[in-house]
Parts: sequence; structure tokens; C-alpha cells
Amino acid sequence: MAPERPPRYFFALWPSASAAGVLANARDAAARDCGGRAMPTDSLHCTLVFLGEQDEAALSRTMAIADGLCSPPFDLCFDRLESWPHNRIVWAGASAAPPALMQIAARLHSGLVSAGLGPLSGMTMPHITLLRNARTPAALPPLAAAAWRCGEFVLARSAKKEASSSRYEVIARWPLAGGGE
Repeated sequence: MAPERPPRYFFALWPSASAAGVLANARDAAARDCGGRAMPTDSLHCTLVFLGEQDEAALSRTMAIADGLCSPPFDLCFDRLESWPHNRIVWAGASAAPPALMQIAARLHSGLVSAGLGPLSGMTMPHITLLRNARTPAALPPLAAAAWRCGEFVLARSAKKEASSSRYEVIARWPLAGGGE
């Protein structure tokens, strides 16, 4: 039996239950045309910064950086389905990324790199992965708007569950409040 992969960490936004339901319906409709491995509804998220493996000291510094972040809540809407054929992923995207979303991701990334916790994968395009190992679809179904008010961001841990999947566990939450920096 292969040894278990150490957990990996990431900052993310988790959709509301209603937005996750809309995304799950779109995932299921897309899967009928292109197959693939469906991401569990309770695992759907928008990654802000991927940290990878971190030891306890690094996690403590990571949380201190998040503690210092100040940003107002904002509305987020994922309203289109796309495909990345090169890595066989079907994802939901936002036609317009709110400036507050991009600022949170950039501030987290900058703070973590400045603290010597990088290089890290920062957010280049807000997206939510719906299917992995999917065939390239001829066309994707339309996506009803999956919208919610983002009132927090989280630190999550990804642990390998089996050969082809991981489970995500939220280990810390930070509310969004106040004005931006």
C-alpha cells in the first residue's frame, strides 16, 4: 500500500448552499456530454491561493497573515461553463471578477510570499472546478447564475482519500468586514 500523501492547504471561497446547488446541476448536465469525475457538491470552491504542503510553523505564519487581512464582503457570480481540454477540466467561471475578490487573493499571495512561504500558485482566473478527467465537449450547457454574497474566506486542507480523489476540510475561517486596505 502506498503511503498517504501529506495534506496540502489552500485559501478559498466556498459557495452558499443555493449557489452550490446551481453549480451541481450544471456539473451534472455537463457530465452527460463529457463524462469525467464529478467534484462532490460539498467540495466546490474557488481557490484564492494554493499553499501546498505546510508544516505547523508555516501554518501558524499563514494564519497570522490571514488574520491581518481586511476586506468588505462582496457579491460573486459564476455565470459561464468552460473547458480546459489540455487538463480535461470543466469549470464554472465568472464573467466579471469583483475587484474585492482579486484584492483578497493578491493580498494573501503577496503576504505569504513576503513571509517566505512561496513560491505559491496565486489566482489567475476565478473558477470552480466541476469535472476532472472530462472529454472535450462539443458544447457546454448554459449555466444559470450561481451567485452569493461572500462574507468569509477559509483555509482548507486537502487530504488524499483514495487514488483518484481528495477530501477537503475547512480548518479556519475569516469573516470579511470593514473597508479594504
